[in-house]
Amino acid sequence: MIKTNIQQKNESFTIKLTTSKEIDLFGVRVKTIDGQIKELKEFIAEIETTITTVENKIKEELAVKTVIDTQKAAFKANQELVDVEEQLNSARVISETEKAELQADSKKCKSRFDTETADLKRLTE
Repeated sequence: MIKTNIQQKNESFTIKLTTSKEIDLFGVRVKTIDGQIKELKEFIAEIETTITTVENKIKEELAVKTVIDTQKAAFKANQELVDVEEQLNSARVISETEKAELQADSKKCKSRFDTETADLKRLTE
């Protein structure tokens, strides 16, 4: 009976020791898992920051592209305006030249008319 009692105590002590070691191992595992969770959360935060930075750069690039496209459109519109103004000026020059030619012809005709009218008056007198 003493042997059995000692055996039981030894078994009980062994079980307590085993349980204590298991609890310690479990505690170590929990600490390891907590550390991994913390590292994963830091990694996720870093990735989220990187994503935000990349998104902001993309937005900036799109804004720059929009500005460039707008400037290109404005330049094109301005160039078209210059072209139209040049065409208008060319048309004015042509029109002024034609007007000057017509005025010269008109003066010649008036002069001829006046001359013929004077000659007609002389003949009729």
